[in-house]
Amino acid sequence: MWLSPSSKPVINLRLEVKMILTIREIASKLHVHEQTLRNWEKSGLLKISRIGGNRTRIYDASDLSRCKKILSFSEKGINLRGIKVLLEREKQNRNKFLPAPSKD
Repeated sequence: MWLSPSSKPVINLRLEVKMILTIREIASKLHVHEQTLRNWEKSGLLKISRIGGNRTRIYDASDLSRCKKILSFSEKGINLRGIKVLLEREKQNRNKFLPAPSKD
């Protein structure tokens, strides 16, 4: 709960629903083998969260988006090392356009 400028109590009911998928579900959506996703993770293209005692891989919407980019590059004949370079450059370019932190 937070107070509005008029000092009346307001309840913030913002709910966030996050898509969580398993490796099998992601592989099915992308039409790739589960081992392909494991190879992408092993080569450093993906950093996947894990849960539970058996360390189950869980994927969210941003992971799915990244997997789609990787698959697209791969289908164009770009090897994993090249894909990694492209994704790193994309991240660097995105950071160039972020506003500088304020010095308050």
